[in-house]
Amino acid sequence: MKKIIVIGSGFGGLAVAIRLQAQGFQVTIMEKNEMVGGHAYQLKRKGYTFDMGPSLITAPD
Repeated sequence: MKKIIVIGSGFGGLAVAIRLQAQGFQVTIMEKNEMVGGHAYQLKRKGYTFDMGPSLITAPD
């Protein structure tokens, strides 16, 4: 089995990792942050939860 390392666990990294694994590759994902998701994450403060990702990706410049 061929091994592949994917750098980053944002939308693109996770998508390509899933596709490669479905094709039979052994995939390892390397991420510098504590959680996966890249810019898509949740910020939790004082009992409130804020979804941070969609506006960063879909908002116009």
